[in-house]
Amino acid sequence: MLAEAFERLRNRRGGRADVTPGAVFRHETRDRAVETAEVIDLPRDGIGIAHVRFRVRISRGDAVFVDEERVLALESFRARFGAGAGFAP
Repeated sequence: MLAEAFERLRNRRGGRADVTPGAVFRHETRDRAVETAEVIDLPRDGIGIAHVRFRVRISRGDAVFVDEERVLALESFRARFGAGAGFAP
């Protein structure tokens, strides 16, 4: 099962992982907290702007501080999570 998830994440175009439902991305903050985002959906708003609905878990070591659903515009999500630069299986 983990191997399947890893293979799905390795599917890259132009050096960037696809932001698709089920894809997982990781961002490490300056204070060494790790944000892990799993894409749930890619809705568009009323004027056509693409968004990413995702589940985020923020942890440091073994402690989880945040585990919730969030929404960001697609470009903001890519800027935050690198959308390929730091994906996590």
